[in-house]
Amino acid sequence: MIIHPFSARFPRTDLPMSDQDFLDSVSNQFLIFVKQHFFTPKQDRGFYIYQIEGKYPLTGIVVGLDIHEVINGNILSHEQTIIAKESEMSQLLSKRKAMIKPVLLAYEQPKSITTWIEEFVTNNTPDLKMYLDGENYRLWSISDLSHIGFLKDQFQDQIKTAYIADGHHRIATAVALWKRYGRQDKVMCLFTDLDMLKIHAYHRLVQLTDGMTIDVFIKKIEKYAHVDATSTLHLPTEKHHFSIHCQGKSWKCRWKEYITQNHDNEVVKLDVQWINRYILGEILDIEDVTTSPRLSYIDGTHDTGVLTKQVNLLNNQIGIFMYPIEIRDIVTVAYHHLSLPPKSTWFEPRIKNGLITMNLKSD
Repeated sequence: MIIHPFSARFPRTDLPMSDQDFLDSVSNQFLIFVKQHFFTPKQDRGFYIYQIEGKYPLTGIVVGLDIHEVINGNILSHEQTIIAKESEMSQLLSKRKAMIKPVLLAYEQPKSITTWIEEFVTNNTPDLKMYLDGENYRLWSISDLSHIGFLKDQFQDQIKTAYIADGHHRIATAVALWKRYGRQDKVMCLFTDLDMLKIHAYHRLVQLTDGMTIDVFIKKIEKYAHVDATSTLHLPTEKHHFSIHCQGKSWKCRWKEYITQNHDNEVVKLDVQWINRYILGEILDIEDVTTSPRLSYIDGTHDTGVLTKQVNLLNNQIGIFMYPIEIRDIVTVAYHHLSLPPKSTWFEPRIKNGLITMNLKSD
């Protein structure tokens, strides 16, 4: 894997606002913050250690990933991108002339890199410390040429592939811009070990049509799944189970045997694909899950109280709740150059905007 050092920008440590206000504003106010000198550019090109301490701890290395690693298929994606979102991302990158958040890449981190990071963090003071959303964020600069050389050699010799955890649209847009203009030869990426990531489900909220009642809907589901009514919403605890909630009522469901058998020849069996095909498609007549105004999403980090409250906002709305896709299934999908449907996974931790940025204009 070819990686390049780059000159990053960090937020100043003496910002005229709280860390949380900066975080909440930086996405929309980035260019204003740049003009107001809210960022400190690093004089030397380098790599950067990014660390989160909190509910979802993470430690990784931020690098400039050579764009050809993406073009040559060494960065494996698992999710389809949405054209409209790519266009929006392209406009944002062109306007900002910067990446304000690294693409999150997961890989099988060699012990040699893990040990090196641990020693560096122990023996060096972080350049940036911020407290955001109840978690501690720290960043270290790696500018010593011997350290840079060591990490470049480690990546080139030992890392052959990595998986996109978050940032499919950003990395697709970066490739499109490179192909169009040929100027930007690297993408700001945060490499972290696969074991650092927590995967949550991405649940579906769907509006029923005027001609379908919840009783009719449940009856139609019984063609595909075993259905049992429950007193409250119970989130599924294993693969091939899902739950339904509507109008204060809940059901737990398990795919019928003929459904799972019909998919025996598939590389990986994914509930989200079956939900899209059988429930959204065949029962609810939603042809395109990327554009339907009847369909929205809610991530699986919320408890059942929040989830049911969101469903109950509309009388004709149902919630479909799935078991999270397992990491080995995501790796299998990516390895075979397949794609998950959009909004299939929610990874934690979420990487924040503005803590480290890479200039696209001159770097």
